[in-house]
Amino acid sequence: MLYTSFCRTFILTLALLAGLFACSLKNQRDQELPGSLYQVKRGDTIGAISRRYKISAAEIMEVNGVLEATGLKVGQYLFIPETEVFPSSKAAVAKIKIPIEDDGKTVNLILPVSKGVLFRVFDKTPERLFEGIALGAPQNTLVHAAAKGEVIYVAENVNRFGRMIIIKHDETFVSLYAHLERIDIAKGKLVVQGEVIGAVGTSGGVESPRLYFQVRKNRIPVDPERYLSKSQYVAH
Repeated sequence: MLYTSFCRTFILTLALLAGLFACSLKNQRDQELPGSLYQVKRGDTIGAISRRYKISAAEIMEVNGVLEATGLKVGQYLFIPETEVFPSSKAAVAKIKIPIEDDGKTVNLILPVSKGVLFRVFDKTPERLFEGIALGAPQNTLVHAAAKGEVIYVAENVNRFGRMIIIKHDETFVSLYAHLERIDIAKGKLVVQGEVIGAVGTSGGVESPRLYFQVRKNRIPVDPERYLSKSQYVAH
C-alpha cells in the first residue's frame, strides 16, 4: 500500500533483483510460515505444547515472542510452525477465531523500511495465514524502529525468522522485525522512533532480501497497516 509514484521509482532500482523475486515470490506467498494456531489452556506449559506438536520449545518461544517459559496466559493464542513430523491441519485452524477487543488503544508507527516494496500483507485467512507484512528491499537497507520503546528480544540465526528484534512500545503493543542481515541494537536498549536497529537481509532461509514486520496488541498479531502513518500508506 505504498504510494504508487514511489513504488514505480523504487522498482526500477530493483531491476537487478527482478529475476530473483520472480522465481521466489509465488512460493513465499504460498508457503512462508505455514502452521496452525493453538489456544493456551489452564495447565499448559511450553514444554508440554512442544512435545505435543513435536517442535522445540525454543522455536515456539521465538516465533511467538514469549520471553520466558512461564510466560503463557490462559486464552492466549500461539502460532505453531509446521514441521514435517506434524503438519498443520487447515480444518483445525479454520475453527479458531481470535477475538481482538477494540479497546481503543493505539500506537503511532512509521514504516520500518522507508524504501521498500510491499509484496505480502496481513492475512488471517486460515489457508493463507500471514500475521504481518513483508517488505522487499535491497540487501542492507536500513531498518528503523517503528516507534519508541525498549528492545526486549534480540536473536541471532533463529529458525524461520532469521535474525530478529522485538521492541516493546508500551504495555499493549510490541513490534517484531525479522530476516535481518545484521542487528545494530542490544537487548535492553531504549530506542526512539526512527532509530536504526538493523538492516534488511535474507536470514532465516528466505531467498530474497526482505523485512518481515509484525505488530502485536496484547500478544495477538494485528494488521500493522492500521497503525502506520497515513503519509506512508494509502488505501488499497
